[in-house]
Amino acid sequence: MCRNLPFRFTEQVTTYGIPSLRYKFTPDAFNYSDTQNKCFCPKIDGSRVCPPAGLFNISACNYGSPLLSSFPHFYGADKSLLKQIDGLNPRQEDHESYVDIHPRIAVPMAGWSRLQMNLEVRRAIAVPFLGKLKDGMILPLIWMEIGVDEVPESIVEVLQSAHFTATNVEMALQWCSLIAMMLSLSALVTCLWKYRVQQDEIFRKKSSG
Repeated sequence: MCRNLPFRFTEQVTTYGIPSLRYKFTPDAFNYSDTQNKCFCPKIDGSRVCPPAGLFNISACNYGSPLLSSFPHFYGADKSLLKQIDGLNPRQEDHESYVDIHPRIAVPMAGWSRLQMNLEVRRAIAVPFLGKLKDGMILPLIWMEIGVDEVPESIVEVLQSAHFTATNVEMALQWCSLIAMMLSLSALVTCLWKYRVQQDEIFRKKSSG
């Protein structure tokens, strides 16, 4: 990929009956109106040339091969890319990448990573173009997904046990902290009261003397 893709928190979900935090690779990771993304565009004749939104040029990591990555079916990409190829149907539920994280022990519980490899068609000297291929056309080659949809029941039981154990420990610590604070406050008030009584007694003795 030549770069790290940022995960961004999007929503709270329930995974295997456990509240979890969902982080996603958002399509704006390949939005070049953002100056942070523009620095990944290759330089041509001294200036950076960026592909259409939704694509990432990975030629620098592949010995100059005209390869670009995207989300499957150009999900979240520039609409012009969809007009070049028939049969594309980007859908969020099928083509986005995400990971569900346990909110307390920070363990990944479920998720999918999906990416598509594309080829930029380039005109070669003395090689005629065939069919509908045009110079500069972005041609999808293959898309891949790696993820976890279901886990063994034993793993689910461990996650659920860890969740409820962490919840109970957190509640116990909160109550212990509250009780300790109340006891400390009571001890402080008692000490101040005793000190005040002693001072009053000393003052009375001095006054009577």
